Amino acid sequence: MSRPPHQAARDALVGAVLAAGDLWTAGLWHPSLWAWRMEHALRRGFGSRSGARFGAQLASRQVGEPAVAMVQGDTPWSVLARVARDTGLCAGQVFVDAGAGQGLAAAVLSALTGARGWAVEPMALLGERARAGFAAARLPVTWVRTLEEVPVAECTLAWGAWTCVDAPSRAALEARLLSMRQGAWLVTVTHPAIHAGFARQRETAHLFPWGRAEVHWHLRA
Repeated sequence: MSRPPHQAARDALVGAVLAAGDLWTAGLWHPSLWAWRMEHALRRGFGSRSGARFGAQLASRQVGEPAVAMVQGDTPWSVLARVARDTGLCAGQVFVDAGAGQGLAAAVLSALTGARGWAVEPMALLGERARAGFAAARLPVTWVRTLEEVPVAECTLAWGAWTCVDAPSRAALEARLLSMRQGAWLVTVTHPAIHAGFARQRETAHLFPWGRAEVHWHLRA
């Protein structure tokens, strides 16, 4: 079922505001990434299932293959630019996106910094879209289905847009991310890390396509 016209108009306005903020704040103009972003926005806006309003059919994304998943919208690039800046991510370093969805956040982090990335997404459909996007943009980002395939000890940053990831799955991801070196960053959306191995530093609030959400900043203790 597609959304009512007033909701579609509201979402289009929010999307335009976020896109303008991305250009102004992130300063990233990458034709392949913008085409990818626009294709995803149109699919969300006019698709039957993925176009449902976030929150109406919120479903957990399991570490294993889930039965149902919702794509709620991309992380604003301005947020990713701040994450890259504040964590010191740069060329020669490695990061992981733990719960990458279609992979656009991982692609943007790599494009902004030159860092090599790993995009962890258990859903095969989203993962294949991510793989195609990384190849089209010629970015050093690799899609895998589990964190066990990632050299976590090499990562200086783990990013997790965990709004749709359930508590047991988040706990499993945190346990695997404990292999990161001391002083590495874990930055998550909506849900903070609860493992004692990650020391929470601060929270910042940002506007996402679905509304305001907290971003939680942790250091590997």
